[in-house]
Amino acid sequence: MRYVSRVTAVLVAAGACVLAILPAGTSLADSSATLPITSFGQMVVDTAHGHIFFSQGSASENSILVTTLTGQTVTTISGQDGVMGITLSADGSTLYAALSASDEVSAISTATLQQTATYALPSGDAPQSLAVQSGKLWVSYTTSTPQTAAIGDIDLTAATPAFEAQSTMGGWSEAPELAADPGNSGVLAALAVDAYVSTGSIATYNTTPDPASVLTQSGWPGDDCGNAGGLAVVPGGADYLLSCSSQYQAAGVFSTTDGSQQGTYAANYFPDAIALDSNGDVAIGTEAVNNGGIPGPDLYVYGQGSFTALNALNVNIPYNGQLVSGGLAWAPDGSELFAVIAANDTGTPTYSLQTVSEPTVTRSSLTLTGPSTAYITHAVTLTGSLSLSAGTMPAGTQITVTRTQAGSTATKTFAVSTASDGSFQLTDTPPAAGKYTYTAAFAGTTAITPATVTQAVNVLKMPVALSISASRTLVAYHSTVHLTIRLGTTYTSRTVLVYAHDLSKPRASLLRKASIGRSGTLAMSYRALHTTVFSVVFAGDARYAARTVTRTVTVRVGVSEHLSGYYGTRGKYYLFASSSELYAHATVAPDKHGQCVMFEVQEHYQGSWQQVNDFSCIKLSRSSTVVGKFGLSHADRGFPYRIRADFAHKASDRSNANNDSGWIYLEIE
Repeated sequence: MRYVSRVTAVLVAAGACVLAILPAGTSLADSSATLPITSFGQMVVDTAHGHIFFSQGSASENSILVTTLTGQTVTTISGQDGVMGITLSADGSTLYAALSASDEVSAISTATLQQTATYALPSGDAPQSLAVQSGKLWVSYTTSTPQTAAIGDIDLTAATPAFEAQSTMGGWSEAPELAADPGNSGVLAALAVDAYVSTGSIATYNTTPDPASVLTQSGWPGDDCGNAGGLAVVPGGADYLLSCSSQYQAAGVFSTTDGSQQGTYAANYFPDAIALDSNGDVAIGTEAVNNGGIPGPDLYVYGQGSFTALNALNVNIPYNGQLVSGGLAWAPDGSELFAVIAANDTGTPTYSLQTVSEPTVTRSSLTLTGPSTAYITHAVTLTGSLSLSAGTMPAGTQITVTRTQAGSTATKTFAVSTASDGSFQLTDTPPAAGKYTYTAAFAGTTAITPATVTQAVNVLKMPVALSISASRTLVAYHSTVHLTIRLGTTYTSRTVLVYAHDLSKPRASLLRKASIGRSGTLAMSYRALHTTVFSVVFAGDARYAARTVTRTVTVRVGVSEHLSGYYGTRGKYYLFASSSELYAHATVAPDKHGQCVMFEVQEHYQGSWQQVNDFSCIKLSRSSTVVGKFGLSHADRGFPYRIRADFAHKASDRSNANNDSGWIYLEIE
């Protein structure tokens, strides 16, 4: 069973966007590296030595880049003047490079990465594309005569290999791209595309005889294959593939013997790269210039002989980027697929390599959604979907959902089936409060990857209805407070703890532990000397969560006042002689010694009470009392006065609220 092992995204420059080939919602990138090239010509994969070779396809570039299979730079092979096309020998021991600037082909050992030989072409004949077939290295080349190009060969089996022209393989206006049968049937295909119009010519040859014989030779193949790009010969040599980007088509399949079209591999938006492995599996890359309006997918994979895609993947092409023409290559055994992506945000193109492992295995992905929190005894509904990178699974595909709980080894497994659109649903009632994880799993097949996804659900105990109310929340000193406690529905426990925190003390004390009956109500009374915070605690049970509620009852101080020094009374008025002194006595309860009381004096004139004094506060004695002494010689005779004691607590004392005594009325005569 073959499953996906990795997809490698290789970045081209510091700060570039990460590129990844993905099924919907799944990131498969696992490494990145720079491709230090400024243009792209061709790449050749050497899995035996773990290398990829890159030419830049430019007459001004004189080296071949060598990387690992994940794009990490190994070295550069210098001295390759104007290197264009590159290819491997049949046994993989030698890399051949077309050196357009020096009119020769070089041979490089894939084991040592050193040049071992060169094969000269006639002066002025600049090699462009290479392919190995029938024991020979086939070379397309331009000549010194404009619009004249041809194909020749180097017999690799000869004692002294040398280039020779092929009389049957001329007549090209420009050097064609070459593609050979990986099965070495002798079939060679050649394609030349006019750089300015969507026409060109193609030919196929049988290279077994010498000279090679023409199988087909024509202008544009098929009826609707415009803007042709990549070229590849199907293993066995009966057909060749040509990417046809006109009308958003894909790769046409054509007979190598008569040029007739045998079928079409569908793709999307200007396919311009095509590659086959030794099994005949097909990969098609689309140009897909990312200008913000072109949807994926960008890369299609088909199995041998099938026109139904195994994979349709997104390569996350960056803005103003594309999968480059000719930028696809397989590992020979089909285990990996390599794609070159170009980005051009800054005007200077940069390049990246992406590696897809097991590209013929269809990717599956799962989604699973549901509530992040739920209450115990309440059903939890989860919905999900199974999707493939290409095609769909039939209705009734089994998905296994496993429920686990944090801190427990107990599990429960559910089997659900997909609908025709891949969706599925599960409704479950977790047995207890806790943190649960639901894991949906698709087992996969030999041709489809497995997939898993999780959804966490925090199952909470239900909230309990609990309250405490007080007959009054602002009371006088030494008042009785009536409390009413109400408890709603619970499961197994009806017990509450009632605490009182007298703010004159450091901590709360337990007033009562009680079980509240069916009425749901508990009544209590409390004699309040200080401001008190009442707390009711329900500890919770198997289904209902613990809860604490509070109520604060603020208690004023008690302030009492009496006078001395008067000689008599008239109704509510105390009578004082102007030559005497008035003594005001105040007591504050509870004990507030060290804090202070201020006496407030008002006189009634012009129809209202007017403030007549500005006295400072007097500190309370150890018995929490004060005496204020007032001289009366300057008082207005015959006018009513009144006096009271005002207490204001210091900021650090929250145990009681402020209060005043009642007014005491007096007259001076």
